[in-house]
Amino acid sequence: MESDGKTPEAVLLAWSIIEMYCDNIVPRICGISSQNTRSKPLTNLRVSDKLKLFRQMELLYDTEFDVIQQFKTKRDGLFHQDGLFFPNYTEAEKHELTDKAIAAVDVMHNLSDRALKIPSPYSGKPTEPPKLRF
Repeated sequence: MESDGKTPEAVLLAWSIIEMYCDNIVPRICGISSQNTRSKPLTNLRVSDKLKLFRQMELLYDTEFDVIQQFKTKRDGLFHQDGLFFPNYTEAEKHELTDKAIAAVDVMHNLSDRALKIPSPYSGKPTEPPKLRF
């Protein structure tokens, strides 16, 4: 996508993938169906809060969290006009943004793999959403 001049589309796609992984991982690690009404407080969390939850549960390493945060900061600046407007980005800045997007998606893919391999601490038990400490 980057070589086709579609860096903004790549960034949007990457963020969508991150959101998708977050939405899939939360119910899995809590051993609750996303269709269960008790999962709503968890599934309705912002992506940032879900990432903090993964970090608190020691599923997301600090270095991985930082990779996602670096991408999020750049992405937020791009789409929320907190910085340089995208058409004014140099090719190097566009390439850096794409690299950060790819790295963040890779982190989420690895996190998803880890989440699927561990037994859920809540499986088979009546569950309440985990207490969040922010």
